[in-house]
Amino acid sequence: MITLIFQQFQSIIFLFKVGAFDTQEVSYLANGVEKSRVVVDPSSFQYILDEQDDPKLQPVALFEGGGGTGFFNFAFEGLVSGSKWGSAIGVIMFMLAIIATVAWVAWVAWIVCCIKLSGRGGTLFRLQLMCSGQVKLDRSLCSIRLI
Repeated sequence: MITLIFQQFQSIIFLFKVGAFDTQEVSYLANGVEKSRVVVDPSSFQYILDEQDDPKLQPVALFEGGGGTGFFNFAFEGLVSGSKWGSAIGVIMFMLAIIATVAWVAWVAWIVCCIKLSGRGGTLFRLQLMCSGQVKLDRSLCSIRLI
C-alpha cells in the first residue's frame, strides 16, 4: 500500500485532520499504445490515527523554511510550480527588482532636480527622511545638511 500524505496542502491542514489516500496502478490505451499510471484512489481516504485512535491533528508553522510549507508561504507556493526556486517566482522577483530600481532612480532624479531649482531661485522645499534623521535643503546655501 503506497500512502500519499498531504504534502502540497500542509498550509491548510490546520482546518483538516491528517489523512492519506491509497494509490493504484491504472492501465489505459492512448493512440493504440497501452500505458499505465499510478493514480490516487478517491474512495480510499483514511485518517492517520494517534495513540488513542483519534484522528491526528498536525499544527502548522506560520513560516517554514528549508523546503517546508508554512501557513504564510501560500502565496509563494502558489507562484511556483515544480521547484520553489524556479518558475514564476523568479520572473516576478526580477520585475520587482526592476520596478524598485526605476523608483530609486526617479527619487534620486527628483532630489537632484529640487536641489538645482532651489539654487536658481526656485521654490523652497524641505525634505524629511526618517532613515538618518531629518534632511533639510537650505535654499540660501544650496546644500543639504543634517539637522
